[in-house]
Amino acid sequence: MRLRRLDLTRYGRFTDHAIDFGTATPGRPDLHVIFGPNEAGKTTCFEAYLDLLYGIPMRSPYNFLHDYDSMEVGGLLEIDGTPTALRRIKRQRNDLLDADGQPVGPALLSGALGGIGRDQYRAMFSLDDDTIEAGGEDILASQGSLGELLFSAAAGLSDLGAELKTMREEAEAFHKPRGRKTELAEAKRALKELQGQLREIDLSASRYRQLKAADTAARSREAEARARRETLQRELNRARAIARCLPLRAEHDALQGRLAPIADWPAVPAHWQAEAETLRDAEVEARTRLSGATDAIARLETEGDTPPRDPLALTHAEALGQLMDKPRARALSAEGDLPSRRASLSELAGEIRALHRDLSLPDETLPPPSPALATAETAARALQEAERAATRAAQDLAEADAALVKATEAAPDTSDTPDPDLATLLEELEPETLAGDVSRARAAQAEAQADLAASRAALTPWTGPEDTLPPLLLSRDQLARRLDRWSDALRTLDRAEERRAEAQVSRDQAQARCTALEADASLVTDAQAEAARAARDTSWTRHSAALTSETAALFHAEMLRLDSLQEARLGMAEQLGRLRDGRLATIDAQTLLEARISEHARAEEIHDTLLQDFRDLCSRFGLPELDPADLTAWLDHLHRAHEAQARLARAGQTLAEAQAAQSAAAARMCAALGLSEADGTPFATLTARARAEQLRRAEMAARIAEHRKALDTARQSRETRTRALDQTRTALDTASADWSRARTALPETLHDAAAFLTALPALRTLLETRTERDRLASRIAAMEADQAGFATSVARMAAALQEPERETPGATAAALRARLATAQEAETRHADRQARLAELRQAEQEARSRLSDIAADIADKARALPQPQAIASAGDLLSALSTAAQAETLRHEIDRLRQEILPALGAEDMAAAAEILDAADLPEVEARCAGLDGDLATAQTELEDAIGEARLTAGALQALGGDDAAARLAEQQATLLVDLSDKARRHLRLQIGLAAAEQALARYRDSHRSAMLSATADAFRTLTAGAYTDLQTRTAGEAETLLAIRGRDNRSVAASEMSKGTRFQLYLALRLAGYRDYSARGVALPFVADDIMETFDNTRTSAALGLLRELGRQGQALYFTHHEHVVELAREICGDDLNVHDISPG
Repeated sequence: MRLRRLDLTRYGRFTDHAIDFGTATPGRPDLHVIFGPNEAGKTTCFEAYLDLLYGIPMRSPYNFLHDYDSMEVGGLLEIDGTPTALRRIKRQRNDLLDADGQPVGPALLSGALGGIGRDQYRAMFSLDDDTIEAGGEDILASQGSLGELLFSAAAGLSDLGAELKTMREEAEAFHKPRGRKTELAEAKRALKELQGQLREIDLSASRYRQLKAADTAARSREAEARARRETLQRELNRARAIARCLPLRAEHDALQGRLAPIADWPAVPAHWQAEAETLRDAEVEARTRLSGATDAIARLETEGDTPPRDPLALTHAEALGQLMDKPRARALSAEGDLPSRRASLSELAGEIRALHRDLSLPDETLPPPSPALATAETAARALQEAERAATRAAQDLAEADAALVKATEAAPDTSDTPDPDLATLLEELEPETLAGDVSRARAAQAEAQADLAASRAALTPWTGPEDTLPPLLLSRDQLARRLDRWSDALRTLDRAEERRAEAQVSRDQAQARCTALEADASLVTDAQAEAARAARDTSWTRHSAALTSETAALFHAEMLRLDSLQEARLGMAEQLGRLRDGRLATIDAQTLLEARISEHARAEEIHDTLLQDFRDLCSRFGLPELDPADLTAWLDHLHRAHEAQARLARAGQTLAEAQAAQSAAAARMCAALGLSEADGTPFATLTARARAEQLRRAEMAARIAEHRKALDTARQSRETRTRALDQTRTALDTASADWSRARTALPETLHDAAAFLTALPALRTLLETRTERDRLASRIAAMEADQAGFATSVARMAAALQEPERETPGATAAALRARLATAQEAETRHADRQARLAELRQAEQEARSRLSDIAADIADKARALPQPQAIASAGDLLSALSTAAQAETLRHEIDRLRQEILPALGAEDMAAAAEILDAADLPEVEARCAGLDGDLATAQTELEDAIGEARLTAGALQALGGDDAAARLAEQQATLLVDLSDKARRHLRLQIGLAAAEQALARYRDSHRSAMLSATADAFRTLTAGAYTDLQTRTAGEAETLLAIRGRDNRSVAASEMSKGTRFQLYLALRLAGYRDYSARGVALPFVADDIMETFDNTRTSAALGLLRELGRQGQALYFTHHEHVVELAREICGDDLNVHDISPG
């Protein structure tokens, strides 16, 4: 199947956009690079392609521009060589349509895809940066397993190794041969502990019944003591309540007496007090304002206008204000400035005459204007600069000619041309690295030899030939498990010995107690009672047969004897009970002792068997009998000795390989230096000679290059300076012509450029001074006009105001100004006085109104209180409210006392409480409380004793575990066995699955080893730029591991030794080879890669692009990228074989 065109009709950010891949050209790779910046929609295109093949998911992240109802993606697919146009819309059913909009069955695409699903397509036929990184980590997790690598590459399962590793770890966590920390080992130890606990449970029925009866009696005594304590507590609480309520009742009656005179005063709202205080403050404030306003009005009305008003001056106030503003200011300024300005004008005239003399110009000659001076200055300076530049250019050309001659004469001798191959050879051989490899191999050999000698010395008391070691009969884990069993046996034997001794002591003690009880002469034992009963029965038998007085007397005597014994036993019932319990305890102790003796025998047998095993093991090692605990250290030394022996062999092989590589490198260096291999030159000396020759040749090459560079620089400098001289001469001609035109505006005495530039500052000063003189003359004329106009205006204003003129216009103006100020002040004071009177009259009216409102508020509140006519002011109201508050406080206190008394006595009202309290006397009640306190303390002590006894009996019963202890332990054992069974089945399934997977991977490895391994090796060699030349396999048992051959030293490198980037390249090579293998089987689907070369340099990127081109010969290859340099490299590598599609926005 091939994708000819992808239609992004309404999908993601795209609307009516299509990517046309065209038809495939036979014989040319079908490789396409799709370029677009970040967020251009590269991932969107791939997801659209998958949605076209498999349908738009229920929830899609690409509906942010087009809603689900309008989403559509299409394309033109080549299925078995036939172009087929398809469209996919968002619909539950019939979402695949043909070009005419008719539904198409899913079998069409399913057959073309070979039954591959969406996730499988993404895994097998696509690559991105995350997939490559995960694949590199999977190579590390698989530890280079060839079958896993080949299968995961073909199937696209980048985490196959990690999944298999996880399954192995789970299986080993449950059970691992010789493992001591596994779940199975822990469960077996737990089962063993439960079985031990079950064996230790040994409880007699009689002992349990005795403890149970004692526990029941103790609980009954505890309940009786608790009931007595609670009864006494209730009586004490009642007496204390009466004692507390007697003084409260007296306080209650006293408060009732205080309330009686003011009982009719009602409760008023709480906020009335604050309102009354506010009314009092407002009343005082209002009366104060009324008095102040009345006095102020009377005072202002008796005062007149001071100073008197001046209406005439106010009529001309505006004109007088204007005259006193700018005209007066200009006149005063002119009066002060005119003398100095006239003097400055005379000085400027003298300076102008002096400048004319300095420049040799007639007095009335006008200097050139500023533009003409600027033009002439520019031309004169340009002429001088051009002359200096021409002189410098001629000097620079002469210096360049001399330098060229000197560089030509300094050419080095080039008869000995450096040979560049020596440096390449040394870079390839890296002789210092080879010498270091030999040194390290020798050091490793010496270290292994020393370790072997030290380990052999530590094997005492074993002795043997120098070149031999004792055999490794078992591993450290096997010995550790034997020692664990030995330690368990020792602990079990010690514990059995202790338990046997304890059982012996318990049996002896029980027998001693029984013996002591039986030694009491006054005690009638069960045997004695039975003997007396048997004697009575025998006498009765004889008497019933003979019926004589003698037999009757004997029977009577035996009856009396039996009755006396029975009476004695009734008096000794307790001692007899203890004797029976003692005998039962003796039987139980004897049974336990026999069980402990049997247990000790079994433990001793296990101990002896294990000890014999250790003796046999020492014999097989060639050792005398050792303490088993000492074997751990000895076996560690033996393992280290064998490891050292193996390292010594490996070190010898490594040294031989390093010396061979060094010899080959020495031969190549001798050939490059022209030396004979038979002269025996040490490798270090040969390396030093090669490096010295490399340095000499490099210096010679540098000198030749430096001379060539200096000669080229000298020639370029001469050419540059020749062009500069020609340019400066042209510029000099141009500057001369410009100066000739510019000097026409100057006096003839200044036609020389140097003379003009010398006189230029004086010319500019003359021009500026003449301008300043003309400006100053104009300013003096304007000031004189301002003075005359101001004097005329002042005279007219004085006449209008009937004000006599003063000696000067300024004095007259000052008088007019003072008169206007006085008139304005008088008018302002008159207006302020009238405004103040209006404000005071308003304040007087407001104060009277406020007093009226306050009186109404006081009267309104007074109507709710007794004797409202006596409340005329805010003070009266506050006094009345205080009385009402006092009555309310007394009522609250009485209610509080009632609420304390009634609940304490359990009475419904105060009358019932009074009956209780009237019948009580406080001293008598207090005495009763003291007596009840003592009784309660005694009852509390009895209760605590009963609780202690109940706890002791319950603890003893609980210590025995109860009747269900064995059942609970058995239940735990059954639960553990069920759980262990489930986990064992899970472990078995995992082991079977792993075995099946490993067999399948082995079959896949065997069937694909040749083709896929060869293709992977070619791709890996290309991607690493020859750093790794081949891929080989190493077999160890059933496992086959993939190894890479490093080009520089032909060393085999495992996956764990590769760098992270190299593992990425190996995974990419495996995936490409897997695609080729899959395509060769007849299913060629488009392969999609998304920026997988971000971590590659240009060399490896070029190699990867070449591989993608070759992949394009097996099927269609699509590569998405946002790197422009990747596109350029692809064009360079692939040429006309490449198709580039730009999906950049806009």
